[in-house]
Amino acid sequence: MKDIKVYKSKIEYGFFAVFFLLVIASIFLMILKGESNNSILVCGSILFLILIFLCYGTFSIRYIIEGNTLKIRNGIIYSKDVDIYNIKSIKQSYSIISSPSAAFDRIEVNFNKYDSVLISPNSKQLFINDLLLINPEIKIELKKD
Repeated sequence: MKDIKVYKSKIEYGFFAVFFLLVIASIFLMILKGESNNSILVCGSILFLILIFLCYGTFSIRYIIEGNTLKIRNGIIYSKDVDIYNIKSIKQSYSIISSPSAAFDRIEVNFNKYDSVLISPNSKQLFINDLLLINPEIKIELKKD
């Protein structure tokens, strides 16, 4: 039986605050411009659905260590399996590149020859320690907290 460990993504709630404020500001501007109630309702509904989709995507991000495989999951949006024995290094990253991560405090996992993925496990050090138990050859390059 395989040992399975699941890590949720670290979440920066500022993402939601900015989007929520943009939704409120958009609706407020529509009211000030004198848009019809139907227009406001349609626009508000669309923005609300987008907010729900963003919440689903954010809260569904998981990093699963199953056997010697790191499974990166983001609901129905993103799925990637990485053989832990192919991981070469893990580096600190604050990149804003789109990734299966809900925070800017990220780590870059480099694997195979030229592949990498940016992730943000909630328990970063515990996550890295679990990977090192499987593959102690992973080079770690993190800044001291």
